[in-house]
Amino acid sequence: MPAMGASTTGGHTSIGPIFTRSVVAQVRPRAVFAHECDLRGGRRWRAGSRLFRPSARRRRKRRSPRSSPINWEPASSCEGTRMLLRVRLVLPDRPGSLAQVTRVLGAAGADITQVTVLDRGAGRAVDDITIFNPAGTPRQDLVKSLEGVEGVTVEGVWTTREAPGTYPELEILKYITTAGDRALTTLVDSLPVLFSADWAATTTADQRVVYASWRAPEEPPAMPAGLPARPIALTLDDGVHVVHAPLPPLALSLVLARSEGPSFHRIEVHRLTRILEIFFTLPATERSMVRLLHDEGPEASGRKTR
Repeated sequence: MPAMGASTTGGHTSIGPIFTRSVVAQVRPRAVFAHECDLRGGRRWRAGSRLFRPSARRRRKRRSPRSSPINWEPASSCEGTRMLLRVRLVLPDRPGSLAQVTRVLGAAGADITQVTVLDRGAGRAVDDITIFNPAGTPRQDLVKSLEGVEGVTVEGVWTTREAPGTYPELEILKYITTAGDRALTTLVDSLPVLFSADWAATTTADQRVVYASWRAPEEPPAMPAGLPARPIALTLDDGVHVVHAPLPPLALSLVLARSEGPSFHRIEVHRLTRILEIFFTLPATERSMVRLLHDEGPEASGRKTR
């Protein structure tokens, strides 16, 4: 269903100069975040930072957010910047539908950077569109304009930290393979970026937190009983969307969550499943679990966060 000026490769549709200017050149090597400001955290991406590069600070037992492989630099305000947003749409699977959507986004001042086709069938398509949006444009106005296009339904608009035009899975897997006994913590720290989520955590069978990424709540939400022994997406009673993924080799479970935007799509669950399958083949996987428990010590409360 690509519009004129677009090309599709492996489920990704790249919009050409007809609809947007390229932003790939703006992203430095290994940089995760291409946007200038994060709406929720009010923090500015430091362009010189490197993605998932282990630092000496990461070897400290007690780490602050600054010791994360994702480096941040505080920003005093988000005004006057552009936000990197992800828009999930359901639209008719026919020629011209995407062109109508791009015209609406262009009229709103949005700069389209990437289109990902998540699903198609029965005359409908589900697309994730990544855009740079002017900070002064309310999301509600954007949603109203998009739903003014015949047959278009907006499932969600939320902030993302994944730089368009990059392949972050390859970057994180590269660094996990060299992270040694930090492989598990590196994975948990990185998943929120890879999936445009808020936080990730590993928990035991009794839902005790072993390790959690930055922004994770002090007490993660309780998972319902009887979940299948495979990754599954669900929405909790408080409206938080999660993916629950058992980690049988480690006797743990992984929880990936986001509080805004739509629920996790089955393609996202499939993507996480494949990443975990590769992770389990790494020789450092079990060693990283032993290191994590050792760092907690016998008197630890069971929660180790960044």
